[in-house]
Amino acid sequence: MSDALLVGVDAGGSSIAVAVARDSGIVGTATSSGANPVTAGVEAAADTIAATILAAVGNAASPIAVLYVGAAGAGRASTADGVAHRLRERFPRVRTVCVEGDERIALRASVETGAGVVLMAGTGSAAYAENGERRVRVGGYGYLLGDEGSGFAVGMAAVKRLARVYDGRLRMDETACFAQQLLGVNSRDALIDTVYEKARNGNLDVAAIASLASDVIAAAARGIASSLQIVQGAADELARLGADTARIAELTAPRVAFAGGLLREPNTFAQALRAALHLRLPDATVVARRVEPHHAALQLAKRIFAEAPA
Repeated sequence: MSDALLVGVDAGGSSIAVAVARDSGIVGTATSSGANPVTAGVEAAADTIAATILAAVGNAASPIAVLYVGAAGAGRASTADGVAHRLRERFPRVRTVCVEGDERIALRASVETGAGVVLMAGTGSAAYAENGERRVRVGGYGYLLGDEGSGFAVGMAAVKRLARVYDGRLRMDETACFAQQLLGVNSRDALIDTVYEKARNGNLDVAAIASLASDVIAAAARGIASSLQIVQGAADELARLGADTARIAELTAPRVAFAGGLLREPNTFAQALRAALHLRLPDATVVARRVEPHHAALQLAKRIFAEAPA
């Protein structure tokens, strides 16, 4: 590897993690608050990523040979190119700058090489597969067009249940209470006014609604029937997303990784997803995470360096 530095970055919407290596192994790491280029803007996100890289590199005098960034929101080529351009401006001596969506490092954090599928569920949702040279990305359209099986989908299901409670169609229960407390409403009119006013003004707090998912999943684990129904429905939607991704990628018995905040730790949602996935992809194998995503990014940087012409 020589003395050149290789840098791997996991740039998520809530946090950024960086690992720096050379021949002697890892020589620096750093973390910071996140920056999604779609919501924060390309320049602001790239500047936050650059600052975190500088913190990880520290006093190392060696030049950076390869900088690999897996960034939330960079699945679109225009966004990835914008972040890469800004990083090249900040690090003009870097030989190779590669910016991609964070799906690839999420896959490689569990499936080191070869074909596989990753299902990602946090505030939003997406699925990604690789099969040889073929790469397939499904979902990731955001809360207006998709995000099935996501934290937002789970949280909004609780909000919709509250609406049915106000109509007298359902009884108030713990699941509806979660939504009522979050929104600070106590009637049908208040619910409509609050949700639609925020939506009209562009102030609908998607992350706050998604935060309801942790309460709903915990309630499902305690046997609250309405929460369990929501969790199982979300798991089935996410499993369908994964099965469609595997079909498009022509994988019949894929290794499947779970990623994202809802699936980071074993919980009722992950269990329900395993069961739903088994029904849709009976020959799939769910694999555990081997390394953190920023270390997977570093491994991809090493691969790029090794394959580069001398």
